[in-house]
Amino acid sequence: MTQTGKKIANRLLKLVSLYSSGKHTVFAKKAGIPHGTFSAYIKGRVPHADHLCRIHDTYNININWLLTGIGEMTRKPEKGLEDKKNDTYIYKEENPAAADEPDYALKDKLIQTQDKVISQLELIGQLKDSLTEIKEKLKASEKLADRIRKEDEDAHRGEILKKRAM
Repeated sequence: MTQTGKKIANRLLKLVSLYSSGKHTVFAKKAGIPHGTFSAYIKGRVPHADHLCRIHDTYNININWLLTGIGEMTRKPEKGLEDKKNDTYIYKEENPAAADEPDYALKDKLIQTQDKVISQLELIGQLKDSLTEIKEKLKASEKLADRIRKEDEDAHRGEILKKRAM
């Protein structure tokens, strides 16, 4: 965990307290961030850019403040746009997309898919760690079983030698 990650985590905790009564799951769900990923952010991992944008869009948070602590916590609406309900794609209205530019709804779906893939990769990593632990325990068990077998064989040989000596 980096020093920057700790500072961002503290600011995220402040936001969670203000916007969702201290409930990480509620805050993350409303912003469209997987809970496991958000928990990693709370533990000090630096958030992905698309998740920063989601926090900004959902809670109107100044990303510069979230990353650096500098400036106002919330972003002030641009002049003339205060009455717009969703200014997420204001630039789309001002500069209509060319025919070869991506559809923003599709882009959102791709980001959601990417988040799911990242969550699944994190789970795969956890499973890999668990399998590694299990393999190590299995090797230790096999070594113990081999040692017990060898001791049993040695004891059996000792008994045979005793009988022959008699």
